[in-house]
Amino acid sequence: MQIAARLQAPFSRKPLCVISAPGHRREGQTCIFNMPPKQTMACAKECFWRQCTLPTMADMTSTSASAKFDLSRSIEYATQSRIALAGYDACHELAACLLSAHLGHDAKSVLVAGAGGTGQEILCAAKLEPAWTFVAADPAVAMLDQAMTGIEAAGLSGRTAVFHGTVEELPDGDGFDAATLVGVLHHIPEQDRKDALLRELGRRLKPGGPLILACNRCPYESQPLFLEAWASRWRMAGADEAEVVAKLGKIRHGAVPPLSEAAVETMLANAGFVNPLRFFSSLFWSAWITFKAQ
Repeated sequence: MQIAARLQAPFSRKPLCVISAPGHRREGQTCIFNMPPKQTMACAKECFWRQCTLPTMADMTSTSASAKFDLSRSIEYATQSRIALAGYDACHELAACLLSAHLGHDAKSVLVAGAGGTGQEILCAAKLEPAWTFVAADPAVAMLDQAMTGIEAAGLSGRTAVFHGTVEELPDGDGFDAATLVGVLHHIPEQDRKDALLRELGRRLKPGGPLILACNRCPYESQPLFLEAWASRWRMAGADEAEVVAKLGKIRHGAVPPLSEAAVETMLANAGFVNPLRFFSSLFWSAWITFKAQ
């Protein structure tokens, strides 16, 4: 399986193709690997870390949201996200069911934007639809590595192409039958970048193609009762008060959710999506299925 990885340090932005290995070649600023996924990720990480430079202060305040999803956060992501989001698995399962109900059982291609972490979007949809294939895209290499570990363990690496980079950096193609953007939008601080990402997803979809969008949908301070309930979730998981404060601070750091559910629907409309239908909600979190206009 070929895996394309956009190997650039997140801060220096230098192209990183500095090793020689069988099955590994460079095409411009993209590294192409033709080897098993486990070796691919090891090779990609070696490419990445050999020339990764330390961030400047400007980098730390203005780089992409992927910078905060480092190795330590990726390791704890599967456990922590299920505490932070009550119904984490149900949300992903329902998303897969909705895509299946709309697309049917024939061969389909699905773009999973922000696939790093658990890769749950792929695990659920692939189990339900054995003819579907996936492109897992994420700019955070540590998170992408974690996702591929689970995908490989599930025997799905042959149906999953991996792209280390943003949706904007994906090579142009024939268009995807569906796309997902789960747990990403509220980590992008700037409104113009939120809008640009949704427009780019629309550009990658075939006309009428569904998008699953899930994110925190309102400013955290606007719902103090939800914040306290969120803290109680961590207490239920055994956290003491200092840990609760630390966990909530980590979750909220750098996160700028949309202003409201109506604001989400406006963003979708401006990006060329129609008929948004909310199918899941849990405290701050909501999930929708929407469709690229014909």
